[in-house]
Amino acid sequence: MAVIKMPTREQLDAADQSYCTKGGRIGVWWAKLHEDLAQLYFFLLSPKDQQAKTAWYSHRSDAAQRQLLRAALLSEPPRSFKENPCAEADFDWMLKAIEELAVIRNTATHAVVSIIWGTDGPSFELDPFSDNPKLEKFRGINLLPTLTNCESRLETLVGFNRLMASCITGSHTAFDWPDRPR
Repeated sequence: MAVIKMPTREQLDAADQSYCTKGGRIGVWWAKLHEDLAQLYFFLLSPKDQQAKTAWYSHRSDAAQRQLLRAALLSEPPRSFKENPCAEADFDWMLKAIEELAVIRNTATHAVVSIIWGTDGPSFELDPFSDNPKLEKFRGINLLPTLTNCESRLETLVGFNRLMASCITGSHTAFDWPDRPR
């Protein structure tokens, strides 16, 4: 007969802390990425700087902000889009990657998570009583490795975006267009 042993309060607290820390780190990278996107948007619309800031910050949704940036890039592509054949495709790729990560970030932020304690320790899974259909693809999955991957990808995207932004905003200095991360 198997013996079920409940984790101690300290073990549960440590497990909670690891999940909360990962969610917090994702939040920090998310904020950095979106503030960098804002700065690029302001640069693209620099003659109308205050209007650009008003438009950007009036949106409550970061998805709407990304749509603003995409529209600005399409309506008046920066010089570097003409000089670097892969620049437009790289920005499109990055914005699509952010959309994919938004699902994971939103899950980490808004989903009710239960700690399932197995022989290998804690697993963080969607609460079995949650009926949110948007989260169905995460059912039965330990979210902590998913969040770890999300954090790593966000960190990479921040670096890639900053390199691309340097190429776009650099006035007289020629920067080589960065290679897309793998």
